[in-house]
Parts: sequence; C-alpha cells; structure tokens
Amino acid sequence: MESVKLNEIKKELGIRPQQELIELCIKLVKFKRDNKDLITYLLFEQDNEAGYVEKVKEEMDIAFSEINKSSFYLTKKGVRKALKLAQKHIKYSGQKTTEIELLAYFLKHFNGIAKYFPKSTVFENLRETQIRKVTNALESLHPDLQHDYLHLLK
Repeated sequence: MESVKLNEIKKELGIRPQQELIELCIKLVKFKRDNKDLITYLLFEQDNEAGYVEKVKEEMDIAFSEINKSSFYLTKKGVRKALKLAQKHIKYSGQKTTEIELLAYFLKHFNGIAKYFPKSTVFENLRETQIRKVTNALESLHPDLQHDYLHLLK
C-alpha cells in the first residue's frame, strides 16, 4: 500500500471532527515510541526550550556515564548511542540554537572519551562531522547570536 501525499492528509484532517482527530493522535502515540516523545515535546516542552535542553543534557550525562571504556567497540557503541539521543531531540526541536547547544555539549563530553583512543580515525571523523554541523547551524544564526555561541564551540 502506498502512502498518500502530505497535502491530501492535511485536507482530510481539516474535514474530520475534533474527537476523531484526538483518537487518531492517540493511535499514533500508541504505535511508536518516537511519536510519543514528539507529542510530549510539542505539548509540554516546546514553550520552555531552555528547560528542555537541560533535560536532554541530563540524559546525555547519564548516557556518557554508562559508556563502557574497556574496549574500542563498546566505547564507540556508547558514543553513537549518546549522539543518537542528541540528534533525536534536535530533530524534535528544530531550532538551530538547540542544535548548537546539544552538539557542543556532546562534543565536550566526547573529547573526554576520545582521549582514551587518540589515534582513532573513526572518532576523528565523528568529531569533524559534528563540528561541521555546529558550524553550519551557527552560520544560519543572527551575527549577535553567532558571537555568543562561538565561544561555546571553542
């Protein structure tokens, strides 16, 4: 079965009664964890972005503290898990400032982990990719905000 276009879905949702829309949203939330996380952000966290960023940073602290540094494979797996967490929350927010803050926070913790494996090309490439993402997000901000976040990146 092929999905219909977004425009058609918008039209159909526009003609449905409110109670049916609520039931559709609840079905979506029950279907997948990511949907539940997104609706939680949209309903409860969107108005307080700073608080949201702090909560995500706390989750990242936990993820980094749980990283097993006994082998490169396990360390890399733990770092990827922390990065995936950050990227998921960046996607929910959609704001460049949130992206910069979370990726800079990730890089700060990542640098502490990467020192255990100084000659790892995988870690170097991962670091460079994330720095590039932060730089691109930084360029799209107002020059005053760029200056504020530039010291965070360094």
